[in-house]
Amino acid sequence: MHTAMRQTERRKLPTPSMLLALLLLLVVVVVAFLAWQRRNGQSRSVPEPVHSSWDCGCFLSSNIFIDKVGAVDIQRHFTYENAAQFEAEHAGVLRSLSQATRRLLVEQIRREIARREAEPVATEHRRQGIARVWRPLQPAALQLREQDFAADCPLRPAAALSAWPELPGVQAKGRDMYFFPVLTPAFCRLLSAELEHAVRTIPRELHGRVNSMNHAGFLLHELGLTASVTNVLVARLQPLIDHLFPRVGRIDSHRCFTVHYDMHGDQALSTHYDNSEVTLNINLDGEFKGGDLVFLGRHGGPSEPELRVSFENSLGWGLLHLGSQFHRAQPITAGHRKNLILWCRSSSYRQKYGCPMCGETDRLQDPPST
Repeated sequence: MHTAMRQTERRKLPTPSMLLALLLLLVVVVVAFLAWQRRNGQSRSVPEPVHSSWDCGCFLSSNIFIDKVGAVDIQRHFTYENAAQFEAEHAGVLRSLSQATRRLLVEQIRREIARREAEPVATEHRRQGIARVWRPLQPAALQLREQDFAADCPLRPAAALSAWPELPGVQAKGRDMYFFPVLTPAFCRLLSAELEHAVRTIPRELHGRVNSMNHAGFLLHELGLTASVTNVLVARLQPLIDHLFPRVGRIDSHRCFTVHYDMHGDQALSTHYDNSEVTLNINLDGEFKGGDLVFLGRHGGPSEPELRVSFENSLGWGLLHLGSQFHRAQPITAGHRKNLILWCRSSSYRQKYGCPMCGETDRLQDPPST
């Protein structure tokens, strides 16, 4: 009887050929599932790290840009810690405004502070909402590959940085400012088409503000493009940053977004400096006239003669500069323009030299996830 039971148990054990068939069936199911995900854009809904909007406490009170209050042009940045500080620090501006306009100005500043306070939660809400509703037209446009970098791009691994800035295509525009080809026109057009598709298909309530100055554009981490686009750019930039700006150190966080200019929306940008150690500004799309970038020297440094950089007829080219350099965008006079902005940040640099916006170290936060 025991012999018969053992023979029955042996007959129930799967043979090697059965195991191989089951394994092959599992592989086929997994491959089919992944293919279905790609076709339906579902693979993009895998959560990415939450990207914090700020890394210093000054974000909640400083560099608050106000364009207009009603019909009154303001065009300046404010700091608002409390009413007494605000009235003392901005007394000259406030005296030039009516009582009603001053009241509206304060209300507008407080709304912007409230928006910033809510931004870490709001940006995650938008990212998850976008992942549910947005399906890319061409997934290839959302993956930055080796062939998408321009032939003379100094970010390619083979670029001989020791020959900088005499590399082919590199133009030195001024002190610590360089203009060079970054992306191929074909990739720029693909990415721009996806962004236009996003504008049309993503509900307006899921469109975040890229900053307090620009009104049109997208935060790339909210589109789910951190791993496939912006991390790739940062990794390629690091050797060049090490070569040109060795004090900056390792880039351990970043903020990447697009800005759009046309004759019906944003046409220009007031003078400012960036919340970054190094900025890369890429011409992503557009046929336009005007819109030159004007540089005026560094924050905390002596004034310098104006330096103009034109992006006309330079699709895929990027301007690399220190975030501390004051600059503005002149009005475009025809057409439309779209730029990709990458703010590169280094926590080691900030711990040593302070936040680029307030100069302090005691309110620095942990580097935001990217």
